[in-house]
This record gives sequence, structure tokens and C-alpha cells, in this order.
Amino acid sequence: EYHHAAKIVKPKLEALAIAEGQMDLANKALAAAEARLEACQAKLDELQKLFDDQMAEKRRIEDGAASLQRKMNQASALISGLSGEQARWTEDANNFADEKRRLVGDCAVTCAFVSYCGPFNQEFRSYLINDKFVVDCQERKVPVTKGIDVIEFLVDIGTIGDWNMEGLPTDPLSIQNGILVTRSERFPLLVDPQGQALSWLKTREEPHMPPFGVTALNHPKLRDQLEFGMGNGNAMIVVGVESEIDPMLDPLLEKEIEKKGKKRFITLADKKMDYDPTFRCFFITRLPNPTFSPELQAKTTVIDFAVTQKGLEEQLLGRVISKEQSALEDRLNQVLEEVNANTKALLALDDSLLKRLTSNEGDLLEDEELIGVLANTKEKAAEVKQKLSSAAETRTNINEKREQFRPVACRGAVLYFAIVEMSNVNVMYQTSLAQFMEIFMDSMDKAEKAQLVNKRVDNIINTFTYMAYRYINRGLYEADKLTFVLLVTMKILVTAGMLSRDDIGLLLKGGASLDPNNVRRKPFLWISNEAWLNVNQLAQSQRFFLNLPNDMAANESMWKHWYEDNEPESQPIPDYEGRIVENEEIGPFYRLLVVRMLRMDRCQLSAKEFIRKTPQMGPRFVEPVTDKIEDIYDGMIATVPVIFLLSTGADPTEAIEQLCRKKKLPPADVISMGEGQEPVAKRAMQAASQNGTWVLLQNCELGIDLMVEMEDFLAHLYENVDPGFRLFITALPSNEFPLGLLQMSTKVTNDPPTGLQAGLLRSYTVMVDQDRLERVETAQWRQLLFALCFMHSVVQERRNYGSLGWCIPYEYNNGDLSACILFLERHLYSGPISWSTFQYMVSEVQYGGKITDNLDRFLFKTYTQVWLCSSTCEEGFTYNPAEPIFRIAGDYQYIVPTFEQITDYRNYCSSLPEIDSPEIFGMHPNADLTRRNKDVQALFNTLAETQPKGGGGG
Repeated sequence: EYHHAAKIVKPKLEALAIAEGQMDLANKALAAAEARLEACQAKLDELQKLFDDQMAEKRRIEDGAASLQRKMNQASALISGLSGEQARWTEDANNFADEKRRLVGDCAVTCAFVSYCGPFNQEFRSYLINDKFVVDCQERKVPVTKGIDVIEFLVDIGTIGDWNMEGLPTDPLSIQNGILVTRSERFPLLVDPQGQALSWLKTREEPHMPPFGVTALNHPKLRDQLEFGMGNGNAMIVVGVESEIDPMLDPLLEKEIEKKGKKRFITLADKKMDYDPTFRCFFITRLPNPTFSPELQAKTTVIDFAVTQKGLEEQLLGRVISKEQSALEDRLNQVLEEVNANTKALLALDDSLLKRLTSNEGDLLEDEELIGVLANTKEKAAEVKQKLSSAAETRTNINEKREQFRPVACRGAVLYFAIVEMSNVNVMYQTSLAQFMEIFMDSMDKAEKAQLVNKRVDNIINTFTYMAYRYINRGLYEADKLTFVLLVTMKILVTAGMLSRDDIGLLLKGGASLDPNNVRRKPFLWISNEAWLNVNQLAQSQRFFLNLPNDMAANESMWKHWYEDNEPESQPIPDYEGRIVENEEIGPFYRLLVVRMLRMDRCQLSAKEFIRKTPQMGPRFVEPVTDKIEDIYDGMIATVPVIFLLSTGADPTEAIEQLCRKKKLPPADVISMGEGQEPVAKRAMQAASQNGTWVLLQNCELGIDLMVEMEDFLAHLYENVDPGFRLFITALPSNEFPLGLLQMSTKVTNDPPTGLQAGLLRSYTVMVDQDRLERVETAQWRQLLFALCFMHSVVQERRNYGSLGWCIPYEYNNGDLSACILFLERHLYSGPISWSTFQYMVSEVQYGGKITDNLDRFLFKTYTQVWLCSSTCEEGFTYNPAEPIFRIAGDYQYIVPTFEQITDYRNYCSSLPEIDSPEIFGMHPNADLTRRNKDVQALFNTLAETQPKGGGGG
């Protein structure tokens, strides 16, 4: 069994030993292999680590390169985006230090402008800024910008565009006023005679105004309105300011604000009211030259908002284009809106970019949002600039077409300022800009159409000039009518550059400023000392007459003959006639200058000739015109009163009552103003406005209290008025008469015209018509009717000669003539005429009832005995003296015509000489010299009142 076991085990043991040996060898080989593996792994790990390090370095380098490339791209984008601003910003950077140095002085000048320049006109503001404020800074060694533009310094172009779109005129003065209104710390007090500031503010502040809108200083609930406005932070517009503001408002004007916690209060009239810091208040006066106290001026910022000629011209040009070529004006307005919006967008983009650049605290190249904003900004800026360029081109094309109509606007502005200047002559001569605009627009409807623009422009100018003249002329006293036309003519020539203001000053003053001891000695005895001084002044001031003294010395006989002629204005001027005739444009003015310097007594007649011969005017501006009450009525509407400006012997009451009867209307309600009549007048106007009847308020200068209330009273009355309502007012000139009522009314004068021609034309227009001419079917009736009218004109004309005409100036009027005509008519109906009765009734009763002086009574009696007698109706009768001392102008024969048609009489009256000889009135020719000297002196004095006043006060 052992043997058998051994045989089995022993081979296995031997195999085990062999396997163990083999295993030992294999383990040794394994250990060696593992040792080699470890060595290789270590090497591999070392190489892997080196590889990873190199790859990480590679990635770092690649990331750095990418980042650098990105920064390069961003830097390129930034440089490219800002390249458009490079030149401007570079220049700004270079100038910044200098601007910063001058900033103190510039701020001082603009602060002084805002504080002190409001009440003054454009010229004086420029004088204060450039000659006072800037010079004062320079003298104090304060750096300041020379020729600083306060508009550019204080406001940007976008804001100006907004103001213009809101209705602020585009001229520099208006822009300055806009700055003063918006930048002033004190409440503005606006001098706004034309209502432009009110219109602008109502548009600008519309979203912020209280529900009750514009209020007045005399409104009974003003305190409550202020309480509401202050508590809600509204913008309040207070109109109706005159010379002062209620002291109740002093705490508001002086901003006596009390603070309690977060709330603010102001005490008005012993009542504490809430005050919102956003509250704004604007006070407006319509007076053109208000007299504010220094205290009021210190509490408010007074701003002169009176329209300027340039500003009005632009407004009128817009009106012309909107009427004549509305599509063009609409397109311009659209372009202006686009330009304004794009300009503001460009400014906003520029401001946004600068803000991002200056507020960035890190690396600009790291701010990717900034780069995006810059790219967007550049794209938008390029688009906006393209639009602005296109708009500028469109605007240029439109303006070229608009400029064709500028002469119309220029003439309109000239006429308006001539009208405004007439208010310096008489306070009653007030015309609102709204009334003027109505005439301006109406003239374009009435002007003759034309295919050619230039012809159409001429038609509008001629039509408008005459319409404006007629409208204003009917509201001027006779003594001021020539003044107005002469003023308009000279302003037209000055605006056209044909005359200068020095030429106008020369005409008005002559040689009054010359010292007789410092001029060339007078070489002739026949010329007056005053005339010789005038001649020297003319030679010194006007190059055209540079050699006038020498020419007069060389040609003494002809100059003496011209100087001593009875009508030198109609005679050729020695040595200068040819040159004056050649110069069609201002030759008539040169002729007027010579007559004024040498024969001042004939200057008024020469002035008419100057107007007649000036191409821009013409004969119709000096021809006598008469406005009938029917013509005035035809131009009336229910909402526009007519004010008759009274004068000696002129009362329209009878004419108004006759017209009322002719229209078959109920009698007009006539109320003579005086104490206690205000309630009666108000009741009458209220009743008439409902019934469509007429009211005549007489002598309203005695009811000033009611007149002050009339504007508001009529505004409420017109809310529900019958179209047939008419309001007539008569008044003597009064400085207390309210401006608002004058500006909303049509003014008419009724004083006798000057000259026989005008007087007879008036009689045969107002007093005599075809019906009256046919009342009695005899030639004697028509002859005596003319004789009465002729005598009436003569006795009226004699008043112009002062005490030489009548010892006492009587108030002869149309009522006297009407009574005489009525007596003659009834007397002829009753049978043959009794000459003594007729003469007595005229000289002792109708006219004579007013005569108190015995010499005047004797004179009038003589007139009736010579002119109202049987010989008046005989053929060959003439009013000319048998042997005139001087030749009657044109050897004209003043006769008594016997026509049957009223038009023939009017034509005959128009043919009478323009210049009346005193001998026709029974006076010596020398009386004319005295009268002419007085008239021309009054003319020049009145013209001087319309001229700008000198003086250091501005």
C-alpha cells in the first residue's frame, strides 16, 4: 500500500518541486519585469507631467492671444467709433484749460444778463453785455470771453427748437427772452403789448396750467386761484398788470417760504398756504411803456417781450407762405420738426456717450457693453447726420422759394412798426397785432392774382399797403394823417437801404445844431440866417449836396428867384434839377430836403409831392378820402366796437341815428356817460346784445371806470350775442383810456378835413347824395346847395389860420350845414326865396348862434351877403377875387356848378386845386406863410415823437 501510495505521490512531489523551481524562476523574472515596468512608468509619468505642463502653457498663450485679439478688435472699434469726435474733442481738450480759466468771467456776464438785461431792447442788451459787463471783468482782471454769445452759453439748439415749435419767434431777442423766462429765479414780469409772450406761454405751459386757465390781476378770486396753483405746483399766467402788483402778493414775489418738515408754506393775506417748489407764476402787462416802481422791478424779472421787426417779418412770411403756398409751409414745418427731433437725438447720443466714457472706472477695453453702445451710437449718429444733411438741403430749397415772398413780409413789418410808433403821437392810436394780421391776410384775398410770383408779390404789397393806410387813416385826426403817410414812406425807404436814419434826422432837425460862428459866412442878404445854417448842414451831411453853398454863390440870381418864388416846391431846383429827376428812387426826397432847408413854410406841400412821386407809394396816399358812416357800418361785426375819437365840432351821433333809421332798425340806445351812468350803460348793452340793436355810449372819457371793465364785460357779453348787435363809443383822447379796449376796437375820427377840395368832397359824400340833390327840381336849389357847402368848407378852413381866421375858434360842424340845408329846402318849397331871410338864418341863427365876437359876426354876415345872394345863381359868378394879389394856382376859377348828377359834383370837387389860396377865403396871402410855418413845425414835432429817443438810460 505504501508502495502503491509512493508510486502515486512521489511523481507528484517531483513535479511539485519542478513547478516550484519554475515558479521561483518565473517570480524572479516577474520581479525583474515589474522593476523595469516601474522604471518605465516613472519615466512615463515624468513625460506626461511635462506634456501637461506644455499643453497648459500652450492654452495660456492661446487664451492670451485670443484676449489680445479681442482687445485689439475692441480698441479698433473704440478708436473707429470715436474718430468722428477726434478733431472736436482734441480741440476741446486743447481749449478746455482756457475755457475753464474764462468760465468765472463768462458766468458773471451771463448772470448779469439774466439779472439786469430783461427790460431793455436788443441794442441796449448788446451794449450792456459787450461794453459794460465784459469790459468791467477785463478791468478787474477777471478772464472773460470777448464777444460772448449768451444764447450759446445758456441754452442748446434743441431747446431753442422746442421753444420755436411752441410759438416763440426765432429772432435773437425772443430767444434771449425765452432764456430769461426759464432761467430767472424771480417770477417774470413780461412787457407784452402784442400778446406773443402770452401765446407762447399758454402753449408751453398748457400741461401744467390750472383748470381755470389764464387769470387776471383784478380777478375777484385771485387769492383762491393762487392757493390752488401753489398747492398743486401749477404754472399760473396772470394778465392785466399795469403799473403795480397788489402788495398782497409781496410774500409770493419775495418767496417768503416757511418750511415745516417736508412741507413748505407761504402766507398770503394772513392765510398760510401750501407751496409746491414746482409752482411757477408769470405776470404779463400789455402796456408798451409801463412805469414800474424800483421795488417791483427788484421783486420780479422784468422782460421786454415787444415784437421786433425781424421777428415780425418771419411771422408774416410764414403767414404769406401758408396762404399762397400752404404745401410749402407745411413741408417746412415738417422739416423743422424733423431737424429739431434729430438734433436733440444727436445731442442725447453725444451726452450718453460722454457719460459712459467718464463714468467707467475699469479698463475701457474690458467694457463690452460700452463698445456696443458706441457702435449703436455711431450708427444712429451717422443716420441722424444724414437726415440733418438731407433736411438742410430741403430747407435751403424751401427757403429759396419762400424768399420770393419776403418783400411782402418786410413791407408788413415796416407798416406795423409805423402804426405802433403813431401811438407815441396820441395814446388813442392803438392797433393790436391781431387787427393788423386780419388786414394782412385779407389783403392777399383782395390782391389781383398773377401767374408770375414777382407780379403777385407786387400786387399783394400794393393792395396791403393801401388797405393798411385806409384802416389806420380813418382813425387818425386830420393833423396826423400826413404824418403817418410820411412816416411810412420814410420807413420803407430806410428799410430798403435807400435812406439812412441820419437822413431822417437831417430832415427833422436841419441846421439847428450848428453854431453860426463856426460856419461859412452868409454871402447873400436875401437868405435868412436859419436857411443858411440849414444849407451848410445839408452840404455837410448829404454828399449829393456837397457843393451846395458854392453852387448857390456861383448861381445867385437863379437861387434867389427860386427862393423868393411863391410856389418853390413846383419850380425846378437850380443846378440840381437834372440829377434829381434822374434819380427816380430818392430824387423826390432830395427835392424835399432842399425845400425844407430853404423854404420850410412850403415843406408840408413838398412832403405830399414826395409821397406822390415815391415809387413805393403814389398819388392815392395823399388824395383826400372820406369815410361815410355806411362804409364804417359795412366793416363792422357784432364783436368789434367802433370808437369815434372826438374833436372840436365833430359829433357822429346824428349820423349814427340817421343810419339806424335808414336801416329800419329800432332807435339806437344813446347814453351819455357821467356819474351813475355805468349801470345804465351795462343794462343797455346786455339788452341790445340779446335783441340785436345798437348802443351809443357818448363822452366815455367821463366813464373811465366802466371803460376799464369793458374788455372783460364784452368778452362775457360776446359768448351769446345777436349778430345784429353794434356798439359805438365816442371819447376825447385820455391817457387813462384802457389799452385793451382800444386794441379790440376800430377807431374812427370825424374831424373836418383840410383843404377846400377835401371839405367839399366830404360834404358831397356825407351830407349830399343824389336823393338830396333831387329834393327840389330847380337849378337854384342845386346852386345854393353848393354855395352852402362851399361856405361851410371855407369857415372850417379859416380855423386853420388861428386868430387870423377867427378871433375865437368856433365848433362849426356838419349839424350847422345840415340845418341850413334843411331850412333852404323848406324855404324853397314854400315859395320864392327871401334872400335877407336866408342870409339871416345862416349867419345869425344856424352858424351865428355860436359866434360871440363882433368881428367874427361881421365877417360871417359878409360871407352870406356876398356868397348867398341872387348873383350866386347868375352865370359868370366866381369866388375868385377881382384882382388877386398873387396868382391863383393854375389860374383856377372857383365857380358854382349846375350839374344834375352827384358824381359830376364829386368830380368837380376833385378837380379843385390841392393848394388853396387864402385870397379865396378873403385873406391876405401872407396869412398862408404864418399858417404853413405853424403846420410844418407841428408836422416835424409830431414826426420827432415817433423817432427813437436818445439817452443813457436805454
